[in-house]
Amino acid sequence: MKRDLTYNILFSGKDSGGVKEIIFNTPLVSIIEFPDGIPSNWTEATTSIGIPTSREFKTNDDPLNPVPSLVFGSSFVFRIEANDVTTENRNLSFQVIDFHDNTLYNTLLLEIGPGPTEIISR
Repeated sequence: MKRDLTYNILFSGKDSGGVKEIIFNTPLVSIIEFPDGIPSNWTEATTSIGIPTSREFKTNDDPLNPVPSLVFGSSFVFRIEANDVTTENRNLSFQVIDFHDNTLYNTLLLEIGPGPTEIISR
């Protein structure tokens, strides 16, 4: 990903019995910005689990009226943390929890720098 460019993100969690909670973690605000804000049904908090501190976005569903999917959609811009660094690697982590407390974890590794934008397998 190139820094200082705007990208769109659409993240959804899905379960046929209903999604209880979705948690999405990003680097600090100085690394990733959401110029259009976050969806109104999501909350944002700063977490101190791990180093460096990250931002946690979370949404919950109503157990009395469960829905099969929840979505996070917004635009974002990556910045680079240190002025003398040309490339940085950052993780976005995702958790989807159903009403039986089954949890799916996944991490997306992003390389932020001046190179071309591409999706490659690891």
